[in-house]
Amino acid sequence: MVGLGLVAGARVDAGASDAAPGTFEVPGEIDATGKTDVAGALNEFIASVPDGSAIVFPAGARYRAEAEIAFRGRARLVIEGNGARIFATQRQPAERSQIRVVNSRNVVFRELIIDGPHPNGGLADDAYRPMFEFQHGFRLEAVRDVQLDRVTVTDVYGDFVYIGQDKDRHPSERVWIHDSTFARNGRQGIAITDASSVIIERNRFAEVRRAIFDLEPNARRWSVRDIHILDNTIGTGRLLFVASHGAGPVDDVVVEGNALPRHGLTIEVMAAEGQRRQNWIVRNNESDEPVHARAIRFIGVDGVLVSGNTQLVTGGEPAVVIWDSCGATVEGNEFGTARIERKGEECEAELVRPEPPALFGRNPDGSVATTTTLPPRTTTVAPMTSSSTTAASTTPASTSAPAIARASTPPSVAPSPTPQSGPKAAAVVLAFLSGALVGAAALTAWTRRRTRTGVMNLE
Repeated sequence: MVGLGLVAGARVDAGASDAAPGTFEVPGEIDATGKTDVAGALNEFIASVPDGSAIVFPAGARYRAEAEIAFRGRARLVIEGNGARIFATQRQPAERSQIRVVNSRNVVFRELIIDGPHPNGGLADDAYRPMFEFQHGFRLEAVRDVQLDRVTVTDVYGDFVYIGQDKDRHPSERVWIHDSTFARNGRQGIAITDASSVIIERNRFAEVRRAIFDLEPNARRWSVRDIHILDNTIGTGRLLFVASHGAGPVDDVVVEGNALPRHGLTIEVMAAEGQRRQNWIVRNNESDEPVHARAIRFIGVDGVLVSGNTQLVTGGEPAVVIWDSCGATVEGNEFGTARIERKGEECEAELVRPEPPALFGRNPDGSVATTTTLPPRTTTVAPMTSSSTTAASTTPASTSAPAIARASTPPSVAPSPTPQSGPKAAAVVLAFLSGALVGAAALTAWTRRRTRTGVMNLE
């Protein structure tokens, strides 16, 4: 089988026996030093790449983009970041997100670093700036089968990731966010307003100004369903771990196996007036941060399980409040001496445990799908010019992994167990289109630590 090569800014077709698409490297003439605004050039290049292709960024490159980078109406794209950074330095326009994906399907972003312009993102009072709260890292609208794989988002005024509907009120579905790092922002960690079948797993969050996860339909016809928050590591955050208010239903939610070394296991689920929510499972989560008020509260929810969690609650407040909720079981938790408080009449409801949805590229055990039918690596990458590349620095995996620097400093890129750079990216596209997304069978755990002098503690 003939392999696929990379040519900067041009398509390289496979041989006649290959049904694979082309692979496109970001052209060298687009400034990769971060000195000039290249949003227009990047958008023009992306628009020129046909669906069913790979877009490959040079390793460690830095692209300044003061306007959003848009993917509209796209299908079957793999964006190989290779540790490249897209960053902004200006606060305007007020509602610009760094990456915006609209009405698109089967799109993968891998190893891409996104930096916003927020100089004081994190826990401070002025980190939340309502004028700029829609400046998200990734804004996903009416998408299907989108994956964020080992991405990094820092210093944005809005959410790290926003998932919702488009202007025509089409919701999003089947989104997988995994093995990524999110640090310092001005609003929610991940906000979901109208979407179904979303898995968020093995990510790291810290210095989140508001809630880590916000499941909040903005209107009664919007809904959030089939959400799985699994095995994440949660650092500092100012408000709740999981917040779920809003006007529409939020059903079939599993919050399981998360480690909260510097955040309370604080969850509040409140159905809108005249509505009921159903099927919420909070299981086997562990917090090392004592809280001095209620940790978990369910109001108007039918079918609840709170089991196997660890959270020290002091101050005489209840650990769990079950209010006007039916079929709620609270068992096997470690809450210290805190009590469980129930309000309202006792009632029965069946709990139906939601199973993780089948998502493209994800094995049932949560690992990234692999394939053994890749074409051989027989060609090399066309080199970029020396003036437009910056070599990525790598550090062996350890308990003191590379720091995540602000936009003024190139990042250190955590090494991947199975790098997806160079001509292998073409093989990734082939695997992607044939139904199996190439990735690491086992991903290394990140334990990045930072200080406020340019880095940040993620634990």
